Amino acid sequence: MITQSTRLPDVIGNAYFKPIVEWLMWMILVMIALSQVDNFSQEMATYRFDADGWPITIMLALGTGATLQFLFQIIKIRTAGVRTVDQTVTEVKNKEAPSQKTKIINGAIFLLPFVYLFLAPRMGIYVITPFFIVSLLLLLNVRSIKALLGVTVITYMLLLLVFTRFFYVALPVGRWDYFYDLNNWIIVATRIGF
Repeated sequence: MITQSTRLPDVIGNAYFKPIVEWLMWMILVMIALSQVDNFSQEMATYRFDADGWPITIMLALGTGATLQFLFQIIKIRTAGVRTVDQTVTEVKNKEAPSQKTKIINGAIFLLPFVYLFLAPRMGIYVITPFFIVSLLLLLNVRSIKALLGVTVITYMLLLLVFTRFFYVALPVGRWDYFYDLNNWIIVATRIGF
């Protein structure tokens, strides 16, 4: 016999369900990526962490970030108190449908990474990334010049530092002539400047 506590809507309506499922999905992604690392594990004379060093680092950082986010969500739920299914259903019913503008912005946020992935091999990662970051921040309604510049500069500097100085990862430098030359100049300047 099914009791009130084991019904599916009650489980899904539980405040802990979403954070748990989200964390599990991130962990599955991390495990799948880590299982593929052995496919290109080989020693490199010029790099002490071998070819699989940077993917392992990124996956461990992703797993750590997902776990910290999960813990913060659980702490937030515990301090706010657990809501019942009836409270959640009432809130969903009272919530207004998203406007046309919101739908367009959400669609643009969804499509922007695909545009970035399409342009990256043609224009090069080092040229297109700042435009991608600023575009995404503007779509997310960040309007502060300090925030736009700060996030873009810090993220771009970390990209340059990590991928060109520490790991020597060959990111796409572009196929179009001008962008190819500009990307290579950025790489040379980064390796000399830092």
